[in-house]
Amino acid sequence: MSLNRSMVDEPDREVGLNLSWTKKMIFLIEYDRTKGRIVSLKSFDDSDRVEAQNCRLELELSLNAKGVENEVVLLEADRKRRFD
Repeated sequence: MSLNRSMVDEPDREVGLNLSWTKKMIFLIEYDRTKGRIVSLKSFDDSDRVEAQNCRLELELSLNAKGVENEVVLLEADRKRRFD
């Protein structure tokens, strides 16, 4: 049984040994469109959003100064953690 939002809201409900939850993550991705590959990928906790945004800006400025036209994006996604 997995822990889900309804179980958190209903604390009297029985919880099994398998616990899982979802956590927001932010991924800084540099992508080379001409080669069709990811050049770099760095992950951040959602609480480090400002740091992720600053790293994105620094990377974009660095690539621009070198004349590199790679795509730089921040992607927000869920990371699920499971304990058995």
